[in-house]
Amino acid sequence: MSTNMEAFARGLSERMWKENDLSDMTYALCIGNREFFQFFLDFFFRDSHLNAEEVDLSREWYASDNGRPDFCIQDKVAKRYFFVEAKLWDGNLHFKKYCSELESLNEKQKKQVSANLGYIAAYKIDKAEVDGCSVHTWLEFYTELKKLAFLNDPAIKCYCMYLCSVAGAERAEQSDEDIKEYATFNGADFIGIRKFMEEIETAVGELNGEGVSLYTRGWRNILPGTRMGRFIEISEVLKGKSVWAWIGAFYGFGKPEVCLWFEDRNGWGKLVCDKYRNMSWTGSEIEYDNEGLCFHMLDTDGSLKDFIKRVVEEIRGNKTDMRQRISSKVDKKYEFILAMRRFPLWIERKFLDFENSEFAINSIRSDGDSEDPANHCGRYFTVEKDDGKKKLDCWVGVLFGKNEGAEDHPRIEFQVWDGSYYKCVAELGKDNIDMNGVSAKFKEELRDHCSKIWSMKGV
Repeated sequence: MSTNMEAFARGLSERMWKENDLSDMTYALCIGNREFFQFFLDFFFRDSHLNAEEVDLSREWYASDNGRPDFCIQDKVAKRYFFVEAKLWDGNLHFKKYCSELESLNEKQKKQVSANLGYIAAYKIDKAEVDGCSVHTWLEFYTELKKLAFLNDPAIKCYCMYLCSVAGAERAEQSDEDIKEYATFNGADFIGIRKFMEEIETAVGELNGEGVSLYTRGWRNILPGTRMGRFIEISEVLKGKSVWAWIGAFYGFGKPEVCLWFEDRNGWGKLVCDKYRNMSWTGSEIEYDNEGLCFHMLDTDGSLKDFIKRVVEEIRGNKTDMRQRISSKVDKKYEFILAMRRFPLWIERKFLDFENSEFAINSIRSDGDSEDPANHCGRYFTVEKDDGKKKLDCWVGVLFGKNEGAEDHPRIEFQVWDGSYYKCVAELGKDNIDMNGVSAKFKEELRDHCSKIWSMKGV
């Protein structure tokens, strides 16, 4: 696959990583590629024999007062309606509402209308919760898609790369040997992550006298998801005006990249983007696209302070070598940041292990991921038993920040909020720790504690 396509897919996953974004991308490909659309229809409703040439597809179809399914499929020949609800970690499935709407739309249909409803998520939905529906994971979708001959289509290739990053489907690309990477972690990685965030603050602090400061007002502080960093303000840039930028690392796709980014938007980085909009430097540290202007830190032997200072000098019009410099070095200095991507994937794998146990983790809470690169990395979820009659909200993750009392000794912990219970499952030392043993201990502790809470409540 070409470097240009990889960069395009990476850009999509970095900027469009939310649940609605994934649905929009899938919808756009269905509209633009008939073979993919037919695959989409067959994947969810093969027994209904839908023909892509004879159906209409709607995105976020308004279903009266019964919600708004992500996809509505209208069979124009047989006069049938089908819904598909796409999720990442949101556990709100709207099952009863959608069934009610489908009943009114398919009055003459004899079979159960739940057969006209499909679900797909990054986690395994409990099929008992949506009885009769077509239920899948994005990993299953990706695995089946990779088997098809039309995969050589550039648009499909790019979509697969995007899906890998956003929905965690990359595990299908990995061998058994590769997957072992997700079963070992060490405390040094997470300590490095915290120190990286501290290094940003220290570097900016030391440049206060040169007109660079942390942006601490409003919501624009730390961006979670596939990046870690801080927003900064740079004064006296053009005609005495200030601009705002973001300094940090992208880690959602491939190796982590440290960069300073100016958003092409009024009130943020547009002044700088206007200056560089029509310029191009192949292989240099500067890259512009429709979203903004990015200065890449290619020479990772240098300090963040020196890098920020060079960018500030460049945008203020001083002569620098940033337009000519090309780095051929392969440096592993910041590879520890990948733990922020790998650890949630490990959590996901442990969720899936619960499907054969007496407890079911069959829905992720709507707040989903929990990432603060200065303090913790984890996920929210619910534990259920007896068809949902017993339910507890939980969190599992790694704590490594000063605010968490884990500055020198990162620890994996699960938390159950009914009773404010917190349990440390394992401390991460400098050596690699095998997470398979931690997983077994985690399940045992969680099972015992949830049973105690439900027993005390008489549920």
